Amino acid sequence: MVDYAEGEATEVTMHDGSKVILKKLERDYDPCDRSAAMRVLEEANAKQWLLTGLIYINPDQPSLMDIYKLTDTPLNRLPEGRLRPAPESIAKVNAMMF
Repeated sequence: MVDYAEGEATEVTMHDGSKVILKKLERDYDPCDRSAAMRVLEEANAKQWLLTGLIYINPDQPSLMDIYKLTDTPLNRLPEGRLRPAPESIAKVNAMMF
């Protein structure tokens, strides 16, 4: 565990004795600015920093939950009938593969 302020970089010693430099993004950093995200990634790469924080997000892009029509219910709470594909679906997929 390490605590350091926004915008600062700190060296952290790992369990095996190796060291990494963590760089926390600034408080006023805008994760919706794609070009700024590219710049900060290039700078981190050049200085061998591991960035922490939200680097980039496109608020207009649908989430994976929306794209794949995933349920809000955890999978371990779904009944078997909702988890297991119908035999016709399995046969269709198998026919496409073989």
